[in-house]
Amino acid sequence: FIFLSGFRLANAEVIINEIMYDLKDSDNNREWIEFYNNGDTDFVIKGGTSGTDSLRVYEKKSSGTEYNRTFATSTNSIITPREYIVVAQNEFEFKKDYPNYSGKILIVSAMDLTNTSQTLGLRFGSSGDIWSLITYNSSQGANEDGNSLQLINGLWKAAIPTPGKQNENINTPPSSNVENSSSSSSSVPIVSSSTQGANESKTKVVEI
Repeated sequence: FIFLSGFRLANAEVIINEIMYDLKDSDNNREWIEFYNNGDTDFVIKGGTSGTDSLRVYEKKSSGTEYNRTFATSTNSIITPREYIVVAQNEFEFKKDYPNYSGKILIVSAMDLTNTSQTLGLRFGSSGDIWSLITYNSSQGANEDGNSLQLINGLWKAAIPTPGKQNENINTPPSSNVENSSSSSSSVPIVSSSTQGANESKTKVVEI
């Protein structure tokens, strides 16, 4: 096991691997992201709202406001090596959209994925280093077209959702080429190993 007291060398092994930020029709209680453990040991996620060892989903809006979203459980969850796990706003709504999904589901009910652009990441506590940083925007696709943004071969691309499974580069919308987004870069690289120091941010941080 990787216990949270020794997380600093292990945190980059669990990454955000898929983002469903803008579903068809209403997004209410239907948004989700996926974690993937690309390490060789179990990773223990501690929920709850207190402690520097409780995992948070980090959000930074285009306005600069930051949020640390907590999990709706005080018990521990384990992600085994090469395992995928869904983090959803609402378990009932998620299972309505994906009735064949049989994997683990964690709930972060306050998670709010903007339909235009925002930054996501992971951190321990409300001031720990941030890793698995990704800034997405609607020009990359997956904006109300039935697709999700997926990390495929180190790049974020729009494809048919694969919750609990390996991402597949299929059905990319022709009008939204991820490798030619509005940024100056020709691709969106993986940033799972990057961290952001707790003292670097000068924007408002809200604990929810």
